[in-house]
Amino acid sequence: MSELAFSRSYKHTGPRVMSDQIDLAGVDKAVLLPVAGGNRSIVRQMEIIDECCAEDQRFIAGFSISNGVPSDGIYEVLAQASRVHRIRVLKIHPNLTGIDLSSAQGIARVEAMLRACDRLGLPALLHGGCSPILGDSVASEFSTMKKLQRVDWSLTAFPVVIAHFGVYGCDGNPGSTSLQDVEILREMLDQHEHLYTDTSGVSYDAIEKMLGLVSPERVVFGSDALYVPVFRQLALVMHAFSSQNAPADSVRAVLCENASRVLGENES
Repeated sequence: MSELAFSRSYKHTGPRVMSDQIDLAGVDKAVLLPVAGGNRSIVRQMEIIDECCAEDQRFIAGFSISNGVPSDGIYEVLAQASRVHRIRVLKIHPNLTGIDLSSAQGIARVEAMLRACDRLGLPALLHGGCSPILGDSVASEFSTMKKLQRVDWSLTAFPVVIAHFGVYGCDGNPGSTSLQDVEILREMLDQHEHLYTDTSGVSYDAIEKMLGLVSPERVVFGSDALYVPVFRQLALVMHAFSSQNAPADSVRAVLCENASRVLGENES
């Protein structure tokens, strides 16, 4: 049922659907991120992203590396994607792609992606947490915080965003938070100035808790659309800020300034 629900979310998509999403939320720019599933091609995903970017300059193209690309060929594939698709962000999803970060080989593969991002000046966004959609598969936990802390994040000087506050679905629901996971995330943010996290796909309870534990200077607004409507996630974030009487500077940082910094743009 989970797989059917997620698949249905992207049953109908394209420039009009995506532009309606950000119009409803008053979003100025949005990054469109494909996910490479194992050895499967992302050609169709990139066709849709290219179409969206061509019709609406508010969209920014991302890319994802499938397991069909050898680790020593990652830079060349990413460089070509930069030329052909004008990508500006690399999406890394160890769970769905099947990169086992409990193994030396899996860690080396992600680190090869980080080196490629550093050479090309690209930021990266990496799934943080579990993937309940994968059920009992061991791959559902390839990207937990315990495993992510094994990666050498200093291999790139460009921003890396650990999505979902690093806690997605690890206790069986998207809003789960683990104190141990939170502490690992905070340690990683303290150790690496170029690391960020985001608000995508998690519940109100998780957002409220995490915004109280993580500096707003290191949090980027994310929605996880189309699984979660952009306006819905924005409402949750704003309600959490309101409940905490957050200063305007914190709100501005999360909703605008940090994303601009990650993307290397002038803040607006």
